[in-house]
Parts: sequence; C-alpha cells; structure tokens
Amino acid sequence: MITELSKLGASLQETEDGVVIEGKEYLKGTFVEGHNDAAITMSLCIAGLIAENETNIRKAQILDIAYPEFITVLNRL
Repeated sequence: MITELSKLGASLQETEDGVVIEGKEYLKGTFVEGHNDAAITMSLCIAGLIAENETNIRKAQILDIAYPEFITVLNRL
C-alpha cells in the first residue's frame, strides 16, 4: 500500500507496526498495481476517485474472483 499510495502522491510515514497517512486535498492519477490483492485493489479504486486525472490499476483481475460486483457498486455510489 505504501508504494502504490506514494505513486498517487500520498504523504506517508512507515512506522514499526504500520503507516501514518497524512490527509491531502488531492492525489494525482497515475499507473498503480493491485498486486493481485483484493484489499489493495479496492483501496486503490477508492483513492483513484479523488485523484486528479485518470488512475489505472494493473493486476486488478482479483476483483473478478473476490468481489465481482465491486466496480458496479462503486459506480452506483
């Protein structure tokens, strides 16, 4: 998550047992990778909603297995 959110321009500080994420007014759209992990991919989809410009998520196919309706539900929101 740290690597991918950093690509979007998030302000992050890794700690011994987690990460501190500082709020920002916006993120910047770019190419990120879901790492075939549903939680990471869904988190990046949500982060992409507030990003300026387009966010493209590679290796997001896991959602087809883990939560096939996720994009439909997200679009309804």
